[in-house]
Amino acid sequence: MKAALGTTAISLTAAREAVYGGGRLWDRHWNGIPVPLCACDMRGRLVGFNRRATELWGREPHLGEEADAYLGAAADRPESPLGFALRTGMAVHGRESIVPRSDGSSVACMLHIDPVEDGDGRLICAIVC
Repeated sequence: MKAALGTTAISLTAAREAVYGGGRLWDRHWNGIPVPLCACDMRGRLVGFNRRATELWGREPHLGEEADAYLGAAADRPESPLGFALRTGMAVHGRESIVPRSDGSSVACMLHIDPVEDGDGRLICAIVC
């Protein structure tokens, strides 16, 4: 079953728990990954990010903020790649995006977005790198 963007009953807290695993996984492993990485709930809000993502963005966002503000606009589609992945449950790989930075500059990036399902096959969040 694929959940439509914004209509799932999965809460921000549940998505954070699924991604963070109580905080240990994120702190010990994801911050060691040498590429920008973030996780978003089914409404497109940030539930986690690693140190490299904050370096790319030039700032540390607040958890619960809209992720599209940090992921940029899709270069070739009016719909955001994150919105597409969360709406359809399909992965998005190699989608060009212009990511805004806090200093007003921007960086061209290739987004890779993988939806994450819970044990019952329900979409609960997406991982973006």
